[in-house]
Amino acid sequence: MRKANVIVSVAALVAAAWCSAGALGDGQIPDRATLDAILGGGQTLEDFESFVISDGGATVLDIAVLDDQSIANGQGPGLVEDGATYSSTTLQWNGNAYYSLQSRTFLANAETLTITYDPVVTAMGCDARAFAGYGYNGSMRVYDLNNALVGTINFSLSSGGAENVFLGWEWNAGISRVEIDDSTWSWSPVIDNHGYGEGGTTYRCSVSGQCPGTLTVSWQNANPGRQQGIVFASSTGSFVIPGGVCQGTQLGLGSQNIRLVNTIGTGNGSGSVNGRAGTAACGGYLQLVEVPGCATSNVAGPI
Repeated sequence: MRKANVIVSVAALVAAAWCSAGALGDGQIPDRATLDAILGGGQTLEDFESFVISDGGATVLDIAVLDDQSIANGQGPGLVEDGATYSSTTLQWNGNAYYSLQSRTFLANAETLTITYDPVVTAMGCDARAFAGYGYNGSMRVYDLNNALVGTINFSLSSGGAENVFLGWEWNAGISRVEIDDSTWSWSPVIDNHGYGEGGTTYRCSVSGQCPGTLTVSWQNANPGRQQGIVFASSTGSFVIPGGVCQGTQLGLGSQNIRLVNTIGTGNGSGSVNGRAGTAACGGYLQLVEVPGCATSNVAGPI
């Protein structure tokens, strides 16, 4: 097994300098107009209007996990847009004008509502609302593809009804899920107008095939005409590079068996390469690093 400092030296010889998974712009999105600008035509918008419910009413669902294929209380599928899954111990759909809310909305009848994304998204946002007379303090936690916490937004609502707070986050290495909490009441924040998607310029990596056997590593949205390193590690993690151009930065890979396995041109920005993987590689993870510029893809795997 190569030592980490040797790996960095080898990478430096081929100019595969390491950089963090983040990019300029990562972090809290201040408003919906900014989210719209980030995602453009690639945005999916869920307005929670598909479930049939009377104005002024609310219905507890007979399922704890809701996606586009779910049937809840005899309705569905297609109650929500593809790509997002909503889960908690108990879910509730609110009708228009329920406690002065301005449209149909959604929440968990528990303190935490979890939204999981598949496929990956790089930006998301939603309106947080409150029942009239039931203001609260809340938070949204954002997790990356390695299930590491990358950010938290704390917020408060005082009057409810028409009042809302926009909760948005951008993370170019990929968002796997968000958790939205209400620390005051026994139910989650009320949400509406949930937008999510993947920006068109995000450097992406994927791996397919059989392990052991032949694997295909594919990439897209790389900068054309550059070189990229294919990096392997046995686990995900937060390996901090001890030297080189990007000294002190953090990868989405762990330190166990981390090594540079190949370098290849980015071509026109998208492409793929095949390689043989032995038993020792099975269960591991890959990440791409572009040179120059040190752009870093998402972590792909396990292989």
